[in-house]
Amino acid sequence: MTNGLGAMLGSLISGAVIEYFFTYPDDGKDWRGIWLSFAGYALVITIAFFVLFRPEPGGNTDEKAPATVGV
Repeated sequence: MTNGLGAMLGSLISGAVIEYFFTYPDDGKDWRGIWLSFAGYALVITIAFFVLFRPEPGGNTDEKAPATVGV
């Protein structure tokens, strides 16, 4: 397994969501709704990432600080 517990839980939860919200009485699937809902979820996570993880103003630059040697 490359992704571990998170991938397993994600697949179980998404399967339950699909069964509950996107399955027709004849066991058919609403594939358009499935793809749009998970794409919307990915969009929300992307926006949250850009809002919550902005770099600090005047923060780290590419220049390295001079090394100090302890005596």
